[in-house]
Order: sequence, then C-alpha cells, then structure tokens
Amino acid sequence: MGCQKAIAQNIIDKKADYVFGLKGNHPTLHQEVLSAFDDDTCNQLRAHAKDFHEEADKGHGRLELRRTFVLREVDWLTRWEAWPKLASLVLVESTRTLRGVTSVERRAYISSAKVSAARFGQLIRSHWGIENQLHWVLDVSFGEDRARVSKNNGAENIAVLRKIALNILRRVFDEKGPKSIIMKKRIASWSFKHLLIALTAGISDD
Repeated sequence: MGCQKAIAQNIIDKKADYVFGLKGNHPTLHQEVLSAFDDDTCNQLRAHAKDFHEEADKGHGRLELRRTFVLREVDWLTRWEAWPKLASLVLVESTRTLRGVTSVERRAYISSAKVSAARFGQLIRSHWGIENQLHWVLDVSFGEDRARVSKNNGAENIAVLRKIALNILRRVFDEKGPKSIIMKKRIASWSFKHLLIALTAGISDD
C-alpha cells in the first residue's frame, strides 16, 4: 500500500532512502524483479559479499535460512525512471523447515539505497518484526483475528480503537504494575481507579 512514487519522492526529498516491498500493488514490476533473480544470476551474486548474504535462525522447532540478493542494475526495468533515485533490486528468499515440512518464500523489493545485502536483510527483517509483533499483540490481547465486524467501516474503526487502547495500556502501570497487556486490561476492568489512570495516561495537570 505504501509502495507509491509520490511517497518515494517525499522520502528522497527528506534526504532519506526507501525500501518498498512488491506484490499485488505493482504486479508487472513485481514479476519483472522476481524474474531478474534467476538461478544463473543468483549464483553469480553469491560470489560477491556486498550483493549476497545468508543467515540462519533456529528456535521452537523451526529452522529458517534467509538469503538476500541485490542487483544494482535497474535501468532495464519498465519505467524504472519513474521511481525516484531507484538504485537496487532486492530478493529475500526464506527457506523454513518446521516439523519436517519445508517451505520456500521469495519476496521482492525496490530501493533507493546502495547498501550491502547484509544491511538490506537487517532493514527488511526489522520492518517485518515490527509488523508481526504488532499483529501478534493485537490478536492475542484483543482477539483481532476472531473479530467478525464487517459492516460499512466497522472493521477499520474497530482496528483504530484497538490500536488506541493498546497504546494507552502500554503507557500505564509500567513502574510497579504488570508488563502484560492482558493483565493491564484486566486491572483496568476490575478497578475504576485503575481505569481512570489508563484513560488519563499522559494528560498533564498543568
């Protein structure tokens, strides 16, 4: 949703760099980038430390191998010049093995940055970590995945309220109270005093 040329230009204007994930938002570009990383190209990139990085992650019975490939030639893409300062095409290939079952996922990105494959891997993983952590907390603490609100703008409105509630709960009871969002919810529901503390969190007496 955020992979837009206007947003890219705003980022460049702020003297920063963008890394945009491709999928259904730009199907032609997505397919072009994926096709660029064929077997021969990936094998060539493996020989260059700056353009290839591999790391393994193991835990909870899961083994994941992540490979990051970077192509620096972008001027062959359809309308490549429409993307401000486009400099790198990135492929992240994740191979996961869980309970004897192995799956492979390939994700494509475009970027104005000219950093190493290892750095691209860090940037992309940190982004997904934030997204996954937020979704996990909303699901576990607020039952987001079980919600069936769909009429009109109901789903969007409830999603905004959940995030407001989550931000409020994260700011209260930190010094001596529980760290768990679920316990913070329970305390606020059990005691009007604590509910008032939550609702007025961050409000100055001045």
